[in-house]
Amino acid sequence: MNRARKLRIDSLESDLNKLEKDYNDVADKRRCESNPQEINNLKLQEEHILKRIEDAEEQLNQLKQLEETKDNTEHLLQFLNSFGQEEKILASAQKAYHACSPEDWPNPVPDNLTGILSELKKIPQGSSKYTIIERWVGYLATNHELSQSVSGKLHQWGKENIKGYSDLLKEVVNIQISINSYLMVVVNTSNQSSVSNSNQEEKYFVNGWFRQENDTALDCAPLSPPQYFPETVTADEIQELLKVFLKEIGIKYIWRQLTIELFLPLTLMNQAVDTWNIDDGLGFPTPIGCEYQVLVRSSERLLPTYRRYQGCWQEKWDLL
Repeated sequence: MNRARKLRIDSLESDLNKLEKDYNDVADKRRCESNPQEINNLKLQEEHILKRIEDAEEQLNQLKQLEETKDNTEHLLQFLNSFGQEEKILASAQKAYHACSPEDWPNPVPDNLTGILSELKKIPQGSSKYTIIERWVGYLATNHELSQSVSGKLHQWGKENIKGYSDLLKEVVNIQISINSYLMVVVNTSNQSSVSNSNQEEKYFVNGWFRQENDTALDCAPLSPPQYFPETVTADEIQELLKVFLKEIGIKYIWRQLTIELFLPLTLMNQAVDTWNIDDGLGFPTPIGCEYQVLVRSSERLLPTYRRYQGCWQEKWDLL
């Protein structure tokens, strides 16, 4: 136990013992008193002492909870490391971290279990009666990507260490998991290469968003290209960015069926995008079309002029 924390706990417990004695002394005196005014004064003293007792107990409970959380965290870390499946557990742990962190939480997802548990302590508990780490365990234990053996042991750990564990599972399972999810990637021509050098390879701006079923346009989560990527990329580099986006949503979000929507300029509409290779999770390349449904749309549809002239062709399209 932290020495300073132990001294503080000892001091608070000593204060509580003294306050309890003071309260009993005042209560005994009030019972023997006959003067109404004095009785009223003694009652006020009792209330004041009770308030001080409540404040001291609250501080004491917080300090003890911090110590218990620390002990539980260290035990939990040792427990998770004992499985020997660090890579698979880490991926699930990162998803659980994202699931129980606020939407506007600014800190990135840590890349190791120690970092995750350390960051979880910084997240406010919110309205749930469970701590963030307890909820994180709940999300982790219910992740279907973990083996039944690991999941079963996590459930057992939760039952032994988390009060009301079954209710916690109901809380985390009731979080809606969208059946249909979408990775939207918009590619626009930069026009920089054609202006500066007609022989230079065409460059493109690429932006990505993740959307779940029933999300509005405002709910779409923007995806961030890594800093080492240039602002504009070549056609071949679009494939690499797509892999980055897939990795990011794999870490951050819980989803089941993913559709990839590619909004491409006319110059790229002849690309066989469904044959672009991605990692199959085992280190082998596989065509993206074998893993996900891929839809290709014209990025010109996103331009304001598209909406302006939509009425001109919509009627003819309806006739067809």
